[in-house]
Amino acid sequence: MYEEILEKMMALDQQKPFEVEIRDQIGKLNKEDGVYLGLMLDGAELSRRDVGDMIRGELVKDASIRACTFVESYLNALPLVRDCLALGNHVDGRFLQKFQSLLTGEEPGYRQANLTVTDFRHVPGRQTEVEGRVDALLREVYNSGENPVTNAAHLHCGLIAVYPFEAYSEVMAGVAMNYYLEEKGFFPVALGYSRSEYVETMKKCLREKDEAIFVWGLERAIYNKLEVMLQMLAGKGDEPQ
Repeated sequence: MYEEILEKMMALDQQKPFEVEIRDQIGKLNKEDGVYLGLMLDGAELSRRDVGDMIRGELVKDASIRACTFVESYLNALPLVRDCLALGNHVDGRFLQKFQSLLTGEEPGYRQANLTVTDFRHVPGRQTEVEGRVDALLREVYNSGENPVTNAAHLHCGLIAVYPFEAYSEVMAGVAMNYYLEEKGFFPVALGYSRSEYVETMKKCLREKDEAIFVWGLERAIYNKLEVMLQMLAGKGDEPQ
């Protein structure tokens, strides 16, 4: 599917520069995708319409206080992504710790305790190993000869395996994945999973030490996102609700 993604990217590139209205629509879609992904990874079951309403500051009756707080914190943290991308920075440990601290309101830092991730039936290793394992993962990703989508999937799965934070490790795996995709010229995605589907996918990846199923899911999400964007440009569709 990667070749099909490149074809869609080329079709999109041929229509640049985008009109202001289209750029605004794409920016709105990217923001919604990031927030929607973060909420799903944190366990919230909300619709895209609900997420769009929350981003606009509207009350959503099914949204928990945790979800509302998350959306506010996530939106406040987004300028860090924009600034780092503008500077040409790679994903690194400082970025991950800073973004996570903006979500939690706590001091930056990796987890300080050993733990078991019950959802994934996974023991991620000692807290003293976290920094070294994250750094090794990032070196592996940036030195890899694989295509950017495979690398983004590996970055996500690798961070889940390390589970570097007590809170929001899954969210940070999503943030890192989408940052890497944007850095490589792609667009951030929301993935196509419910929380339960995501958990089962990660359990399989961790158990079998095989990320192919997640690579396929990410490829499908990127392909679908590009389809939506091309429909926007053709005037045949709007952002998903």
